[in-house]
Amino acid sequence: MTDIDTLIEQIRERAQDDSRATDDGRAPGKVAAPPATEAEVSAATVQLGFLLPSFLQRLYKEVGAGGFGPGHGLFSILLETDTLADQYKARREPGKDRRPTNWPDGLLPIVDWGSGILSAVDCMKADLPVVRLDANMPKVDVLTRVPSEWHYEKAGRIPEACWLEAASLQRWLEDWIEGRQLFYRAYSLGTLDVDLEGDDEAEEEDEEE
Repeated sequence: MTDIDTLIEQIRERAQDDSRATDDGRAPGKVAAPPATEAEVSAATVQLGFLLPSFLQRLYKEVGAGGFGPGHGLFSILLETDTLADQYKARREPGKDRRPTNWPDGLLPIVDWGSGILSAVDCMKADLPVVRLDANMPKVDVLTRVPSEWHYEKAGRIPEACWLEAASLQRWLEDWIEGRQLFYRAYSLGTLDVDLEGDDEAEEEDEEE
């Protein structure tokens, strides 16, 4: 596993490449926003109601305030329209019927893939596992993957299908840096125990034969 300092430098380099800053082919020329200040991160923390993990803080303060990474890029940490805090608060606040939601503490939507599909980070766990949320996914398909602890079949806490996409945010971003197709991979994994690098090595061996 890449050390954090090296990974952040690699992400910073890609985030300033206008052809690779995000996976959003509809926005050529887009690069990361300027890095967030300590005050801006603190303001977002107040809005969220919990302390952002240090790795996420470093990404926002050392790489950019948003607009880089998988999918359409990380949600902006700045207090403006459709931000990181807005995404979280919208799921935590009572709905039209005024009943409180069951959205888990610290499950932070971080990336939009379009079509009602998101990736979120569980900020309450040390490894920061990444969860895929998909309002379009049939229930039966989720059961072939690794349902999250909040999946509606198990706990009824999240209305859309949700399953574990990556064991950690660090590994998820390492795979992004290495050019793996994270959107499609989330729909092919049966278990997080799959050795993705091992799979690649096996494919190379087959090609050599």
